[in-house]
Amino acid sequence: MGGGISVSAHCKGKVIDVLKKLGLMPFEDDDRVCFFYQMTLYLYVPDSNDPEFLAIYIPSFYEIDEDDDELEVMKVMNECTSFMKVTHLQLEKEYVSVACELFVSEDSDLEDIVKRCIVTLHQTKERFEKEMKGL
Repeated sequence: MGGGISVSAHCKGKVIDVLKKLGLMPFEDDDRVCFFYQMTLYLYVPDSNDPEFLAIYIPSFYEIDEDDDELEVMKVMNECTSFMKVTHLQLEKEYVSVACELFVSEDSDLEDIVKRCIVTLHQTKERFEKEMKGL
């Protein structure tokens, strides 16, 4: 898988190294690591109690307004979550976010996993936005 960084109880530092290697210029904000991809903010939220759990998010990328039917928004969220493989959309108050949360084994290629998470999150966001325009 490309000779990337192995997980081996990955930690925030290893994920930051991968993000830097991918040219994404990560920066820390409290306990989270932020970076931009395709002009969208992403968050990596490390869990020091579970080093095999990897969680990357696109937070609050869509705001539900008075013109949106919340039930229709949730139907689109469900359809996108069902179609995409490891990502899921979440409704937090009036904002839609997308998450990629998975467990990675010690022998996994962390670089490949992080890269695929980022691309899949981007594709999920684009699919949701496209579906919402069609309503």
